[in-house]
Amino acid sequence: MPQDALGTDAGEAGIDGEATSQPKRGPVAKANWTPKDSSTLMLRLMMKEREQVLPEDKVFYQQIAEHIDKLLLETSKQKQGRVDAEEREKLSTTGFLEREQRYIKEIRQTEEALQRVINEKEEKQKELAGKTVTLNQMNESSTAAVRESISSQERATTEEQQLRKELRDIQNDKRELTDRHALNAKDLELLEQENERLRQHVKAFQRDVNEILA
Repeated sequence: MPQDALGTDAGEAGIDGEATSQPKRGPVAKANWTPKDSSTLMLRLMMKEREQVLPEDKVFYQQIAEHIDKLLLETSKQKQGRVDAEEREKLSTTGFLEREQRYIKEIRQTEEALQRVINEKEEKQKELAGKTVTLNQMNESSTAAVRESISSQERATTEEQQLRKELRDIQNDKRELTDRHALNAKDLELLEQENERLRQHVKAFQRDVNEILA
């Protein structure tokens, strides 16, 4: 097969590096190869194959078409793989940034809470120190006053326990009264139903008597 024809076709299709660098043999290959360009290239190869007379030339173009088809398929897979990888990387980066922001926020909140606890602890320690000094002064001035305070607390505790016991007793009595009230209400409802039944029975009986006497 003549090399000029093959070189011209390959140059036009953009598959031969040397051919694409020669303006006289065809346009330079596009930077962004599209599916339409692939279809055009395969169509032109098929047309060239049909134009050949010798079987070996036809086989040659068939081999070129198959090879280019494999390259296009591999290119498509690589492009799709790159797109998928970029998407995964984007999702991973987005997720990482979101987690990082959330962790930073949680750390800041934890630090603020810890600082509040430290401040409260210092205040409590100061308060405790003040109360300790006051207690020591009270102990020094009057031990009896301390004993009286303890005794008052014990009495208050005893009274509180007694009040709690009385409250529990009252709650139990209330519960019993509520249950009794519910039973009485049920009994009253049953009596009313029985009374209504008897009234209906008396009416029916009276109606029967009137019919008999009539």
